[in-house]
Amino acid sequence: MGRLFNKYKTKIKHRMVLDHPYIKDKYFEYYVQHPGNGNADKIKRIAKILQLNYIYRKQKGEKDQEIDQTVDEFVKDTFKYDVISFDIFDTLLLRCVEKPTDVFAYMESLYHFPHFYDLRIRAEIEARKESDTGEVNLREIYNIIARKTDIDIEIWMKREIEAEMLICKPNPYFKQIVERLEKENKRIIAVSDMYLSTEVIEKLMKKCGYVKFEKIFISNEYRCSKAKGGLYDVVRSYIPAETVLHIGDNISSDFSMAKKKGFEAKHYHNVNAKYHVSNLPYGMTRLVGAFSKGIINSYLNNGIKHENQYFKYGMINGGLLACGYCEYINEIVDKYGIDKVLFVARDGYIIKKVYDQYYHKCNTEYILFSRFSAEQILFDRYTEDYIKHNLEHRLHLKKKVSIKQLLYEIDLQFLEDDLKNRGIDLTDLFTENNYKRIVEIIYDCKTKIKNYFEDTRKNMYEYLKPMIIDCDKILVVDLGWFGTGGISIKYLLEEVYQTGVTVFSALIGTNEDTSLEGRIANKELFPYAYSPVHDLYLLHWHTRHQYNVHNLLIELMFSAPFPSFLKFIKNKEGHLEPLFSYEETENYEIINSIHKGILKFVELYHGLDSSIKSLLEIHGGDAYAAFMYTADNPQKCYDLFKDYKISELSGIFGSKSITTMGEIMKEDHYI
Repeated sequence: MGRLFNKYKTKIKHRMVLDHPYIKDKYFEYYVQHPGNGNADKIKRIAKILQLNYIYRKQKGEKDQEIDQTVDEFVKDTFKYDVISFDIFDTLLLRCVEKPTDVFAYMESLYHFPHFYDLRIRAEIEARKESDTGEVNLREIYNIIARKTDIDIEIWMKREIEAEMLICKPNPYFKQIVERLEKENKRIIAVSDMYLSTEVIEKLMKKCGYVKFEKIFISNEYRCSKAKGGLYDVVRSYIPAETVLHIGDNISSDFSMAKKKGFEAKHYHNVNAKYHVSNLPYGMTRLVGAFSKGIINSYLNNGIKHENQYFKYGMINGGLLACGYCEYINEIVDKYGIDKVLFVARDGYIIKKVYDQYYHKCNTEYILFSRFSAEQILFDRYTEDYIKHNLEHRLHLKKKVSIKQLLYEIDLQFLEDDLKNRGIDLTDLFTENNYKRIVEIIYDCKTKIKNYFEDTRKNMYEYLKPMIIDCDKILVVDLGWFGTGGISIKYLLEEVYQTGVTVFSALIGTNEDTSLEGRIANKELFPYAYSPVHDLYLLHWHTRHQYNVHNLLIELMFSAPFPSFLKFIKNKEGHLEPLFSYEETENYEIINSIHKGILKFVELYHGLDSSIKSLLEIHGGDAYAAFMYTADNPQKCYDLFKDYKISELSGIFGSKSITTMGEIMKEDHYI
């Protein structure tokens, strides 16, 4: 009976304590501070275990939790201590990768050494097993690798040190804290469990602006560690009487063990993980994932309060996507000799900003263009599509409009008399009952409509003509999903006006329309992330699972903070004037914040060394990974964008015709 009891007791202990690093560390931290074997002590410890399990389950999904203290608050708390001790890696220094071992993946790619990543990880494990103390230096690790390969130890040690020098950056949060402490003449030391030498770490610290540390304690040189407590004994022998506050990211070695050894301690959450759960848990290819996640985590989670939730949305979901798309645009520019890139309003707005500032290889223009004008330009060729997009789509909306309002919204109000003469009451709601009759009238009046839309064609050509002077090939850049803008500009310039300019199109992604395959095969359409002919898993995820909401979530991320352009008209003096739709002022603050986040990621990404960027090819799966993860969290997206004003249609709207993202999400059963 006793054996069975102990068996189940062990199982429960593992399930509720030992199998969860956060719970285990917090529990042993509590145990160190509350020893005792009495029944009351045991009951308190059981209560603590239950409490920690509750906290763990509650906080496990809280990926956006930020550090609690500002720099001022943190510094103020240190005044009562004689000496301030800092952990180094993931505290004072941040690597611009997600995990420390990502440094080895970078080295493997840079030096064309397949499996170096695995070799390096296993070598450190083996070296520690062979060490009497478990502490090792870099040479001992490379001695293990040299047994199994033909590497030159000196060369490869130098390469790893160079990689760390390149990838390590100062933590801006602690950089400010240390500078403040230096002004207060506080004694500052650093304590690290690390295989690099003190000499190397001092160079790293100096490179990152940390130059006034009184002393640095490195585990491999003392052959004892923070994790087992011995290195704290060494520190204590150096400063026997002073009060010491130690700060670090490892809750076990930097917090629990420090307190056990008589130090005060503060736990700094690792920027890449909370409670051993990755902040950005979605999968990506190894190198692109390592550096892009490292950039995001180091900026958003270091402790300095940055921008709002929309900034984070843009940085996480749009930054890498914008970089990848711009790189793809340049591939097209180089391969096909593009003379000018036209970024289509409104979705090309932030992409053009990114391209011009960081990727500029070709002259560019931001052009006022829209689905509304495209449909008028293409009306006589694609009349059925015009009816489908402008009438059939409206037919299925919950908000019904009168026939008179319908004609106004789709710019066909000049057909009012034609409808009246056919017995249609313009005050009636547009419904299934009158849909077919109205469609028949549109077909009957096709020539009249074509002649009316001719002004749209002429005005658009007049607008575009100065932009394409001396151009043989232009690339029309839009977001998605069928590329109507590119088709209409191609039709206008190549067929209607026969300018001699060849028009190509680029999209981030497409829908599943099979007609896209011909355009892609003919090398006139270039989809970046997915299409019916490549990366079908992305295409199917986007289109077969909440297609409408996915489209809108992407579009709002790249949309411009301006009203929708409709078409050009001529004023009394004969000059072109743009006609715009409803002014969506309620959205502009959100859009601007999202764009700031996108631009911040791009800035940091382009701050990477050229040796790193040369290894990072951003495929569609990587570029889309963050957005897929975010969009698969309906509650989060709903909370962010439920009040975002939007219209799913192209047309001339007033405020009464605008709905919200929240309403669309509910109608589409997304939430």
